[in-house]
Amino acid sequence: MSLNQEDKIKYLAKVAIFEGITGMELSHIAEHVEEINFAKNATIFKEGDCADCLFLLIKGRVKITKGADQDNIVGVLKEGDAFGELALFDEQPRSATITAIEEVTALLLRRDDFRGLIKKMPEIALPLLKLMARRLRVTTNVSTMLQA
Repeated sequence: MSLNQEDKIKYLAKVAIFEGITGMELSHIAEHVEEINFAKNATIFKEGDCADCLFLLIKGRVKITKGADQDNIVGVLKEGDAFGELALFDEQPRSATITAIEEVTALLLRRDDFRGLIKKMPEIALPLLKLMARRLRVTTNVSTMLQA
């Protein structure tokens, strides 16, 4: 799969974290993303790896695992989902391992490019912050249930 600028814009519009972003803003974002492909069972990144980019899943599914036991699946993401978003905001290592369950095509957005974009268009950060807040709420709810 080789995506042109127009294809990238179409896929970005389908990704939940860019919901509500205008076509012009998506066009600017599309200029900074690169297409990347992974084979089935490929490790996209490991917990503890250096983190400097966000992945936008446009084809395939990935599993999220934590800890040394790769059978400890904490989630599965599909087309339209994003992962690695924490890397856009801090320089901390990856917090989980991501592995392709099937062939995967993703768009990669590097931290430096994202930061440049939000300086020009700060409104593009809001959907991503909403995603992070939702994930934090889920984590908080699970933690509260485990403590009860």
